[in-house]
Amino acid sequence: PFKNFAQNGLRLKEREERAVLSLDTGNFIHTVLERTAGQIKEGGIKDDKQAYEYAQTVGKELLSSPLYAAQADEANHAVFTRNLLDEAASAAVAVYRQIAHSSYQIEKLENKIDGDIFSGKVDRVDVAPAEQLNGQDRHFVRVIDYKSGSIETSVSSYYVGKKLQLELYMSALAKEAVPAGVFYFPTSLQYDTKQTGRFQLKGFFNNDTL
Repeated sequence: PFKNFAQNGLRLKEREERAVLSLDTGNFIHTVLERTAGQIKEGGIKDDKQAYEYAQTVGKELLSSPLYAAQADEANHAVFTRNLLDEAASAAVAVYRQIAHSSYQIEKLENKIDGDIFSGKVDRVDVAPAEQLNGQDRHFVRVIDYKSGSIETSVSSYYVGKKLQLELYMSALAKEAVPAGVFYFPTSLQYDTKQTGRFQLKGFFNNDTL
């Protein structure tokens, strides 16, 4: 009787076991970077340690959600989530260093673009102080897109128009600014011993004489 009540009355179902997909990990790191960048923008992070600790706090909060919490039931998944948390926090430190060790400041996050021809959303827009160019004060702007998958930045793909997403975003943002560059920020997990250049920006910068 109870089984009938549970099955037909409550309509309970067997628990679905679901592994975290690569898309989930990409969304996880993206969210951690977005919130950490927001804290950097507001001046709440002053050094690498604070960036790492803040990202860890955000990550642990996300890991408590049903999607990720279920993975902790098995030992191998628990190890995976710990590595995911560490990777996201390490990427957040890289974001902080990109700002702290340059003339750029974060201006906008998740910036929506609605144009007549195209629309989209830019993960991050950085600006540098204005300079006198042709008698006008114009600031420099760069577009940053977080990328968890493969990154295609070959000159040929850009030249033939196969990869123009970031360039189109820049065309909408740089009407009153000087385009400094468009870059992908790689956020995928790395399973090797190479540490140098893991979160190095990849893309194109403006080499024009200004």
